[in-house]
Amino acid sequence: MSKLRKTAPGTCNALEEKLEEITAHLQDFPKTLTMRNQGLFALGYYHQRAENRAAAKANRANQSTQG
Repeated sequence: MSKLRKTAPGTCNALEEKLEEITAHLQDFPKTLTMRNQGLFALGYYHQRAENRAAAKANRANQSTQG
């Protein structure tokens, strides 16, 4: 995050806000995950990456049509 904060502060702030939003809903977090929970975590991770990539692509397309 520190490198991102220097190179892309807006992106860093957006990620920090998203992390805060997610962690605010956690009661506790286990030290280890079962295989099933590891799989669920991985699926969620890649779904979120795909959503972030689609949003960035839409944002770039929107900026290119406006500018």
